Amino acid sequence: MINSKDPYATIARIYDPVLQPFMSQMRRETALLCIGRGLRTVLDIGCGTGRQCIILHRHGVQATGVDTSPAMLEVAQAKSPPGITYICAQANALSLPEHQFDAVIFSFSLHENPPPIIRAMLREAHRVLKPQGMLLIADYLAPGCLSQLFAHMAVAVIERLAGREHSRNYRRFLAGGGVIGLAGHISGRNISVCRPMLWKSAALLLWSSADQ
Repeated sequence: MINSKDPYATIARIYDPVLQPFMSQMRRETALLCIGRGLRTVLDIGCGTGRQCIILHRHGVQATGVDTSPAMLEVAQAKSPPGITYICAQANALSLPEHQFDAVIFSFSLHENPPPIIRAMLREAHRVLKPQGMLLIADYLAPGCLSQLFAHMAVAVIERLAGREHSRNYRRFLAGGGVIGLAGHISGRNISVCRPMLWKSAALLLWSSADQ
């Protein structure tokens, strides 16, 4: 039975086949960054169907996924090995201990929220990160050249299909500087890696502790 309160209930089972061609580079790069820096415990906020958690688990990383969608988590649990933990929770109010994880990942899970919720999500990520932990964020860049503008024309159509509020938040996110604009809300960590992707309409950023 479809849960009408879960906006992903109708697409959870086709989510991976549709998005995998676009998300595979980001997931691979994210895993390489985590593995290359010896990160052992990773929290994926907005984990969806768990593909990033599964990739990390295959490389010996203890992965935990959080998502608000029961339908997405049902798909994730069905295809994941027992060693991966999934939690259904709001990202701005995690019932997790402080300073537990070596890294927190946000993969295109920030732009769809209004600014106050984004700030709350980042505060929670900071709370559960170890002092020397790393923050990995993949999300949209504000368009700054013609090729990026064309890429965002296609992205805007997809974002509009996700709903009026979703589309409004996407536009606000870009107006605030996109993923680079988050720097004003992330204290104590600096961007140490920036990998453009999706025809330079987005980027994967790694934020390290300022004293690393």
